[in-house]
Formats: sequence, C-alpha cells, structure tokens
Amino acid sequence: MKKYNIFLVMLIVIAGVFTLQSCTQDDSPIPKVQNTYNVPTATAPLSDATISPTTKTVLNWNSTGGSTKWSVYFDNGLGVDNLKQIRQNHSSDTVNVAVAEGKTYHWQVETVDANGVITKSSIFAFTVDVTPTPKIVYNIDDFVGTYSVMEGTYGPYTVHLTKVNSNTLQNDNFWDNAPNPLWVIQYVFDDYGNVTLTPSTYRTAATSMTVYSVTGSGTYNVTTKGLSVDYTVIKNVYTLHDDGTTTTVKTTADAATDVMTKQ
Repeated sequence: MKKYNIFLVMLIVIAGVFTLQSCTQDDSPIPKVQNTYNVPTATAPLSDATISPTTKTVLNWNSTGGSTKWSVYFDNGLGVDNLKQIRQNHSSDTVNVAVAEGKTYHWQVETVDANGVITKSSIFAFTVDVTPTPKIVYNIDDFVGTYSVMEGTYGPYTVHLTKVNSNTLQNDNFWDNAPNPLWVIQYVFDDYGNVTLTPSTYRTAATSMTVYSVTGSGTYNVTTKGLSVDYTVIKNVYTLHDDGTTTTVKTTADAATDVMTKQ
C-alpha cells in the first residue's frame, strides 16, 4: 500500500510539471520584430561643408535598413531654430532647395518604420560661398596728374596727385586754401575699384591747439581716371594747461564728398 501511495505521488508531481510547462509556453507573448531603420547621414552637401556659389542645390542622404519614406526639414537660411517640414512621406532620398550666396543652411531627415518608431538624423549644416568680385587691372601711373575737385557746391579747386608706390597716390592740397603747411594726404587703391584715405592729422601750426583728422573711402574709375571720395573731418580744440597736459574742449565733425576729375 505504501509503494502504491509513493507511485501515485510521483505521477501527480510529473503531471504538475508538464502542466506548468504547458501553461508557461501558452502564456508567453510572441516577440515583435522592430524594423527600426539606421540613422540617415548626409551625402551631399556634406555636413559643415561650404559649397560653390549657386541659387539651388540638392539635399541627398543615405538611410540603410529598408526605409523608403522620409520627412525632410529645412530652415531656409533662417537659423537652426527655424527648421520647417518641407517634405512628408517623401519617396526619394533627394530634395531640391533654393539657396542664396553667403548664407548658412540647416536640414534634417527622419523616417518611421512599420511599428511607428521614428529615426531622426542629426542636424546637418552647409554654407553657400560668395562669388568673388573680379579684380580690376589698373596702373597707378595713369592716375598721376592734376585734378579739378568739386566738394558739393564748393569748387572747383585744383589738386595734384603724385605717386607714392604702385597702389598709393598723394594729394598735395586736401584742404583748399589751407594755411601753410598744406594738408597732404594719401589715397590707397585696392584691386576692386576702392580707394581708402590713410588716416591723417593736421595742425595749422606746430603749437596750434586745433587739430584736424580725416578718414574716408571711395572709388576710382579706370576709364575716366577719376576718383570719388567720401570723407569725415574731425576738428578737436584743446586747452593747454600749465603742467603741459591738454583737455579737449570742443569736437566737431564735417562730412563731404570730393569728386575728382583728371585734367
């Protein structure tokens, strides 16, 4: 009888094990396969690249893993905080966009898999280069000579430009009718039609407490050999103290344009 009881207990235990295994297998969830796509990468323009001057370009990206639809965001040159969606469920890995020289653009790509998992790229950036201004070929010797100058309604009066070096001329009488010494200034030419006044100061006498300074810039014309220069003259009046120090008591500014015609 005892052996029979032991055998019965063993049968019950074995049946319980099979029942537990069966329940465990039946209750286990079927795992989902997430087909999340790889993060898109920029192929053109490469991120942080500078591209040649243009008014349009193509955004191109690479997204492996089976993705076939993308959303594309573009800031239109307004800054990274202004990314706006320009394509949704886009079936191509390229997008044409309008651009302008000298601007930096940001863009981003995202895709969604069958289970709704979103994969976003990093934010890409590129800059459109500026078309270089063509250089002007000039000979400084062509600008040496006598000029008639009009300063607004004042003039004309005569100045003489002499050569300092291959890109600099000197004016012997910037301030018409100035007391001696004459105010001599220089004009520096660049290769793009621009001329700059070398900053200069002037006193009517070595001990004068009135000091003038001038700055300015303008343009030159290789055809007419003329110059047009906008300038500002600052007049500072000082007071001399017994200890040799000075104090500025008055400052005034005068702006004008010299139109210089070669004679």
